[in-house]
Amino acid sequence: FRRIRLTGGEPTIHPHFVSICGSISSMYPEMDLSINTNGLHCRKLQLAVEEAQISRVVFGLDGFINGKDLSHHQSADKVTKAEKVLACIVNLKSRGIIPEVAAVYNSSRNDLFPLVQWSLKHEVDIKVIEQSRGICLENKSGEFENLVGVIVDQFDLKLGLDQRLNEVFGINRFGTKVRFFHSHCARLECAECQDMHIRVNATGEV
Repeated sequence: FRRIRLTGGEPTIHPHFVSICGSISSMYPEMDLSINTNGLHCRKLQLAVEEAQISRVVFGLDGFINGKDLSHHQSADKVTKAEKVLACIVNLKSRGIIPEVAAVYNSSRNDLFPLVQWSLKHEVDIKVIEQSRGICLENKSGEFENLVGVIVDQFDLKLGLDQRLNEVFGINRFGTKVRFFHSHCARLECAECQDMHIRVNATGEV
C-alpha cells in the first residue's frame, strides 16, 4: 500500500478520529495519509494535523456552499457554515497541508462559479464532478462538456489532460487546477479506483 484515505460518511464525527489519525501515522509513517471531509469539524481536523502526518485534505463542499454564502458578506456574529469551512481550508493550507475542494455540479452555475473563483484566488485545487443521479454514464453529458469550456474561458485557464485519470483540467498561470471529473466512480474505471486494493469500514469489515 502507498496511500491511506479516511472517508465516510463524515470521518471527523468518529469519537476517536484524532487518535485514529495519530495511530495510522505512527504505524505506517511511510504512507500518504489523506482525509475526505465536509470540513464542519475544523477543530478536529486541526488536532489531527498536529497528531499525525496528514498530506492532503479533500473538502466536499457541494452540500451547503452556494453563491449567496460566498458573494455576500455577513456580520461577524452570523458567520455562515460556508465561511467557517473556507477559513478552515486556508488555516490548514498555512500549516503545510495540501487542501482540495470537491463539488458536484448540480446544473446551477450560480452555485458553482463563486466556489471556483474562491479556489483559484486562494490557490486551492478544485474538483468539479458531474452529477449522475445514480446513473452510470459512458461519457460526459453535453451540458458538462459545455461547462468545462465556459469555466476554462471565463477564468482564463489553459486546458490539459490528466492521462492517469483520463480527465481534463484547466490550470491558471499560478498552477492552480480546476479538475473536471465524469461521474463514473460506480464503474471503478479510472486509475484512482483501479489502484485501490482494499476498503475497510469503521467496524473493521473489509
